Amino acid sequence: MKKLSVLILTSSILLFTSCLDLIQYNEIIKDTLHSTIRISMPADAASENAEAGIDKNKYIQNPDFKKYGIEVDFKEVKTEKEYQMIIKIKAPEKVLTQYQSDLEMPLVPFIDKAGQYIYVFNNENSAAEISSDDWSGVMAQAMMAPYKYRILFGGAKKPVKCTLISENSAEKLNIPVTELGSNKYTDFPLLQLFSGINIVIYSFDNNVNVKEATFLLEKLKKEREAEIERMKADEEKNRTDDSEEDDSAQDDSDEDDSAQDDSEEDDI
Repeated sequence: MKKLSVLILTSSILLFTSCLDLIQYNEIIKDTLHSTIRISMPADAASENAEAGIDKNKYIQNPDFKKYGIEVDFKEVKTEKEYQMIIKIKAPEKVLTQYQSDLEMPLVPFIDKAGQYIYVFNNENSAAEISSDDWSGVMAQAMMAPYKYRILFGGAKKPVKCTLISENSAEKLNIPVTELGSNKYTDFPLLQLFSGINIVIYSFDNNVNVKEATFLLEKLKKEREAEIERMKADEEKNRTDDSEEDDSAQDDSDEDDSAQDDSEEDDI
């Protein structure tokens, strides 16, 4: 792939620190989703990995966000000991029935026909790549294993059930929804969300409908497979073009040598 995945970038942060905290708080107020994401780590880890953060422009200048009226604000808080990135999002629920994120780290969900919140983690790396024996995959697994992504819901509207469907598992996974005071939250291992394609479904009643999410999962897998085949074809074409250029250069060199030989015979 042309760029590193969020998974590998995050694992590079963990190489320099034993502490990474990623938490998201959602509250639905007057049919509008208000969401705050906080990513925190020690200050020295942030300075060592300046390129490993979220590309803010990808979100702030996202044409789909502007099209659907989704507001995104980034704030960085730096102290001597700690670095925090705080992302605040405001999105009317009515537009979340239309917008679907294609980003590795979705800031907002979309709302399916059953009224469920659907978070799509569309990672470039496949599950097979992360579980492979290459160094980056092994490093990512080792570094990210202890860390979690916690998603909380507050306010009057909170989920009752949560289900994860993933290309990493043939079975859907029921994720516990835990009460914390007046809030409810779910915990996900970072490795679980940032390897392959993963879809988190929050249902606001006792029934979880996975039909639409399953269709989307299969669609994204096919799109990624097609992109991989396209990239392979481009690489093969580039190799062929390079080989033809080398052959042409060799032919030109042979012709020059032959011309030189003819010139030397004429001189004799």
